[in-house]
Amino acid sequence: MKPGYGIIKSIPFLSCLSDTELSDMERIIIKKHFPKNEIILMEEDTPNYMYIVYAGNVKVVQTSLDGREQILAIHRKGDFFGEMAMLDGKTSPATVIAMEDAEIGMITKHDF
Repeated sequence: MKPGYGIIKSIPFLSCLSDTELSDMERIIIKKHFPKNEIILMEEDTPNYMYIVYAGNVKVVQTSLDGREQILAIHRKGDFFGEMAMLDGKTSPATVIAMEDAEIGMITKHDF
């Protein structure tokens, strides 16, 4: 089993994939490095990707009208997010920011 497969296989709705399917999935995942405090996802991009955290921690935030940041969630290595926004479009938009250097896998809505 390849290194990235463990994280992919830990995602409940992907856990049933065969090694061949995991290999196919690995090829469509766009992996990017984000330095600490860099924005990974802006609110308007919420329904366009599913994200997998390969390394690091990220915070999901919304900014209030008066400019205050409200943390909605923190995601760590092995966590995934964004799949519901792609499926139903009803998830509230949020911005995702790297809390430390992070390696993120992204699956486009089309590939999903």
